[in-house]
Amino acid sequence: MRLWRPETLDAHEEVEAPLPVPWFRLVTLGLLLAALGIAIAYGRIAEAVIIAMLALVPAAVIGAWIYARRRR
Repeated sequence: MRLWRPETLDAHEEVEAPLPVPWFRLVTLGLLLAALGIAIAYGRIAEAVIIAMLALVPAAVIGAWIYARRRR
């Protein structure tokens, strides 16, 4: 953590690495949302609720990733 800007030009050349894209979480969220749509279409309410709760985890991770990228 830096509390002030460095005075030398060499320190300005540091490039922060971008945050990696959570591809596995995106694919997992996509599959869970597809399963949620199928469960709702077939009227399987209990399964839809379980799938929706499972989809909250990757959605929260992706939301945190988006928030962290915007803060940079």
